[in-house]
Amino acid sequence: MVKSMTRSVYVQMVGSQWVRQILESFRNYQMPGVGGPAKMIAVFWDDLKLSNGGRVYTWHDQIEKKFYVEWSEVRTYQNNSLETFQAVLYDPSYYITPTGDGEILLQYKEFNNTSYGSYSWDQIHGNYCSVGIEDHTMTRGLQYTFNDTYHDAAMELSDETAVLITTRGSDMRLEGDLNYDEVIDIYDLMLLVDFNLGYKGDR
Repeated sequence: MVKSMTRSVYVQMVGSQWVRQILESFRNYQMPGVGGPAKMIAVFWDDLKLSNGGRVYTWHDQIEKKFYVEWSEVRTYQNNSLETFQAVLYDPSYYITPTGDGEILLQYKEFNNTSYGSYSWDQIHGNYCSVGIEDHTMTRGLQYTFNDTYHDAAMELSDETAVLITTRGSDMRLEGDLNYDEVIDIYDLMLLVDFNLGYKGDR
């Protein structure tokens, strides 16, 4: 999760981004772990390349309070498979979670997990792609997939899929249901007004 205040990220071609650290790592590993950089969001951590019009874009949507990083029509180094995916970082001061962590949305328009890591030389690396996050200590994190293996409860990634990384539990509420009563009514409006005015008392 994005908990500490950060003003910059480093985006790399391998489909990862790091928060305030510059360290290249084209070889992907399990997460969390000491392989690769700390404070990492691995959207599609694999050996990728820009060719045939592939691009990496960033955009800060100041109105919606989101920061986008998109890898558009990039290709895997091993099999030249097309990939288009993005990470969306939600501003934790605007999108409030129980822990104060920022939510991260990973979206996949074209997902081709084809790099098994066997090249013409003896060393085998790659292990398909890694998807997940890890903190600055490299000891805490969330691995969604590594080596084309998923947890039993996880959906396998494919075209037009997305993963929301959040500290909210299964009680994800209706948009606008600020008091968690499963009804959008005047009480939600009152909470919103109080929040915007900075009111801290109980009603």
